[in-house]
Amino acid sequence: RITKRPGRVDRIFIIPTIQDAHHAELMLRHYMGEQWRDEQLALIDQLVEQPGAFVREVALHARMLAAHEHKTEVTMDMLEQSITTLLRQIRADADFLQDRRPISMVGGNRNKRTNPFGWRD
Repeated sequence: RITKRPGRVDRIFIIPTIQDAHHAELMLRHYMGEQWRDEQLALIDQLVEQPGAFVREVALHARMLAAHEHKTEVTMDMLEQSITTLLRQIRADADFLQDRRPISMVGGNRNKRTNPFGWRD
């Protein structure tokens, strides 16, 4: 039944990251729309090697920062803060996944004083 769910895609699609500054600029210009300023070119290098969805989130986050401050224009500081915040979230997620230790509910060399989640009884 699960395999017949509407919208299910049984393929893995690899979507490459942004490979050069030209494409990063095009994407940021697109997502910033009327908020685009030439001074934002200084931030383009930070977007290379990131997925396109990251650029979209950077633009949306920067606009939200402006809205929270009741401003109609996204400043460079807002855009920089957006990039920094989102990169920090990505790094935190990657660190968590790398440092995670495997757990098992059955078998193996279990210590009788700890449960499968590592807590002491």
